[in-house]
Amino acid sequence: VSFPEGGIQPNPRLSKAQSLLEQYAHRDIDFILGVGGASVLDTCKAVAMGLYGGGPIWDYFTKTRPVTGEIPVGCVLTIAAAGSETSDSAVLTNEVLSSKRGCSTPFNRPVFAIMDPETTYTLPRYQTACGVADIMLHTMERYFGANAGQNQLTDGIAEALLRDVMENGVRALEHPSDYQSRSELMWCGSLSHNDLTGLGRPKDMSVHQLGHVLSAVCQLAHGASLTALWPHWARYVSRYDPARFARLGRTVLGLSELDDPLAA
Repeated sequence: VSFPEGGIQPNPRLSKAQSLLEQYAHRDIDFILGVGGASVLDTCKAVAMGLYGGGPIWDYFTKTRPVTGEIPVGCVLTIAAAGSETSDSAVLTNEVLSSKRGCSTPFNRPVFAIMDPETTYTLPRYQTACGVADIMLHTMERYFGANAGQNQLTDGIAEALLRDVMENGVRALEHPSDYQSRSELMWCGSLSHNDLTGLGRPKDMSVHQLGHVLSAVCQLAHGASLTALWPHWARYVSRYDPARFARLGRTVLGLSELDDPLAA
């Protein structure tokens, strides 16, 4: 089924998802295709929960109703950012309560994702930059999570991904139609939020939780809210594991002077 009326907004709205559910609940729907970025895909996931399990959609996001299944969702991706095309997450904003919440369940992962870098050529610079920030924070929130440093392969994957995003993010901003850089960003976005870069440790996502508050109240782009908050979070927690921050400086930023963990 297609939702031809459109109207999906950034920081996707509960009211829109609930309206779509009520409009299509009595139709014989067995598949939803989302074309867009995370706002579109998260809305599709939310509607898919409701079509399968019924009830108010917000109940799934407040965990007062368990997610027991979903109508399958596929996607055609048009921005490299949130990784919703491979993640188990969906996020909605309840505009009445000014509350933005996530719902994570294995049922949320799309059954397929079509990813053509050319669909991202016309993205505004700001949205490209916000997408790069989101990819990096999905990776760093796992990198600095509990039990960090206890899985060397996971660390190596995360560090390589961060280096790749930084390099190709700059290139995509300078040359928006550069196929290689857009392709790299798309692939990094998918890997950053499919749990690969956090394999072997629980994810914290504290900055994302704080960012959800900012974007719900102030209607900031998701990536922008993360960049506003992460430096302050990092300054606060770095005292507890300076060696971890020193490692990121060495392996990702190339700061050889951080050989001494206390220098972080």
